[in-house]
Amino acid sequence: ARLRVPEEIALIGVDDDPLRCRLSHPTLSSIHLNLQYAGFEAMRIAVEAVRSRNPSPVTPHTYLPAYIAERASSAGLASDDPTLNRAARYIQENFSQPIKAAEIVNASGVSRRTLETRFTTLLNYSILEYLQRTRIRHATMLACQTKLSISEISEQCGFLHSRHFCQYFKLITGETPRQYRAARSDLIYHSR
Repeated sequence: ARLRVPEEIALIGVDDDPLRCRLSHPTLSSIHLNLQYAGFEAMRIAVEAVRSRNPSPVTPHTYLPAYIAERASSAGLASDDPTLNRAARYIQENFSQPIKAAEIVNASGVSRRTLETRFTTLLNYSILEYLQRTRIRHATMLACQTKLSISEISEQCGFLHSRHFCQYFKLITGETPRQYRAARSDLIYHSR
């Protein structure tokens, strides 16, 4: 189809095979299904059916994927605005550093006012809100995929203070980082 990934279309695979996902170009984002959890659930249901004297009819069961391992194939913005795309790419590549709005503006090649207007018009976020949301999106992945402490996650996502990180996290997700992790603990297999 001659579409550029992720500039024109985002791609997300399934099964999160690290070797295949990292060898593709660009690296492939993928849904981590947590088949171990599904296996335990299937066994629990089977044991309940065997123990029951009046087994109920078999019904389909669904479960949520543990997380999406975000990589380059879905890291772009769905925008026709090259200036906005440059700024978003700069944020995506540098969010783990303590960057400032002025650096994002410099990377975009336009004035701060122009860039701010494009962000608020097209995304309904200021430049800094978009940066914080990018950081928090990455933090939710780390909370689900790793056993890193909250302060380590905060640091890896470019926050200078854990307190600010926790405030933004709750503002964006509605939960503290600990609540977020605890609510998803039965869906998460900490293999990393």
